[in-house]
Amino acid sequence: SFDDANENEDDNSGDVSKTEALEMLLGLGLDAFSPSAWDNESCHEEEEGETNVEKLLAAGKCATTGIKPKPRSWQHVPASAISPDEIFRRAYTCLGYCTRDGRMERPPVRIVYTGDAQGNIAVAMRPIRKGETIFTERAAAAALLHDNKLRQHNENDDVVKACPHCFRSLEPATSCVSSPNQHPFIPLPHLWPVAEYDKESLQAVDIENCQDSVLSRDAQRRLYCQDCHVWFCNEYCFQAHMQDMGISHCVVQAIWKALPDIDPDVQSAVILATRMFVQLAHYYKTTGQINGTFLDGLCGEASDVGRLELGVEVQSTDEPSSPRFSLEPFYTLAAEQLQLTPEERKVLDLPIFERLAAIAARNSVGFRTQSPFKSYYAALLRHSGGWGSYKHQQYMQQLAQALGNEDMKLDRNMDYEVEKRVAPAIAGLFTLTARLNHSCQPNATVQAQVFMDCHIDVVALEDIARDEEITISYLGPVRNIPTARRRRELRAKYLFDCTCPLCSAPTDAGLVVHDDQE
Repeated sequence: SFDDANENEDDNSGDVSKTEALEMLLGLGLDAFSPSAWDNESCHEEEEGETNVEKLLAAGKCATTGIKPKPRSWQHVPASAISPDEIFRRAYTCLGYCTRDGRMERPPVRIVYTGDAQGNIAVAMRPIRKGETIFTERAAAAALLHDNKLRQHNENDDVVKACPHCFRSLEPATSCVSSPNQHPFIPLPHLWPVAEYDKESLQAVDIENCQDSVLSRDAQRRLYCQDCHVWFCNEYCFQAHMQDMGISHCVVQAIWKALPDIDPDVQSAVILATRMFVQLAHYYKTTGQINGTFLDGLCGEASDVGRLELGVEVQSTDEPSSPRFSLEPFYTLAAEQLQLTPEERKVLDLPIFERLAAIAARNSVGFRTQSPFKSYYAALLRHSGGWGSYKHQQYMQQLAQALGNEDMKLDRNMDYEVEKRVAPAIAGLFTLTARLNHSCQPNATVQAQVFMDCHIDVVALEDIARDEEITISYLGPVRNIPTARRRRELRAKYLFDCTCPLCSAPTDAGLVVHDDQE
């Protein structure tokens, strides 16, 4: 949500309603909850005594003062203007956070501003053990990604079918079989958590305040948009999506169709930027204000588009040998789909779209949400009597044959191929995780949650001492990646030169990283 950081929010002293409690239990609509206890906590001091951050950083570089005045424009807010308190409020008070045991609490992380070179860094507020989940974060913005290879399997659809609001997979069992026209000969198909689709049984439905979309409902109460052919889990997801985004699903689908066959990283940045731009436009049309404060302090400017090679390549008239890149065709298409007036285009202009794309390219995290195949496989295991049983062996042979393996044996590569067909690929923007710096020898890693869609865990790869910086690898596991290649990818995708000990070494010795980082 582009809502403000709830600076004027009233104290939540009353009991939550049944609807809010259900939303919280499901991990949906958490923007209604504000852990008021955090408002009285300091993000840079503890009662245990003074910190040792000055031992980590040069004296005088840590900007851990109180909240600074809110800037007038969110477009040009440096990292130094965002206090640690504000980062936490925007990451969690607006978006919600809960631990694995369901308690709402603040993570053991302190944000420290170190200067223009590094900006904000995250340090541990207490000792963290190896394997501990440091914090869990829900995406502030996310978008479904598409894959041209899926067109061979999903009836000319290049994206895994998923709800645009909660990103739950809506792929039926027929999506994982070897042929799109094959009957799902998988064993016990009724265990698959998503029912098959029957468009002939769709019935028109009229939902209040949704006159702009032609909707239908099937027997499982899933909603289908006749305009852009997108499915929603149910009416709740559709209503929540419309409240936050308006008709963004139609706009994003139009952008998808217009995207050329370009680099997947560029495509994900453009799609995520489109979704954020639509949300920004919807907020502006509703309130008459621009409000994107959770983006304040994140790296990424409109001027980065050329260096990141975002958009379509355009031949420069001044320097024919030096091509430039433009996002103008995608901005124009989004503006037309949103029916922006000339006055609105002056406010929601191309530089805003370009900055959103740069922020998405430099800060987003790619992952897959929960797969229905994993739920099906677990249920199949329970119904077969467990590993090694005669029924289990029969079911595995039947399943392998349905997935296209003539040897009737399941292998890891087959499992990966099925996941690509039924598990939605997501690009998400996480405002706190974006503050974690890169290291080729990180002490933490990002993992997608298998039980909660659009959430990630930041997990410690080793013991982390108090006041030690928490780092992750932007490139994923760096095992056997030569130094020159790592530097080249970091410079191209994130516009910085890595100075970690591994990259500063004169040779590629010591490339081995944590075994559990794979």
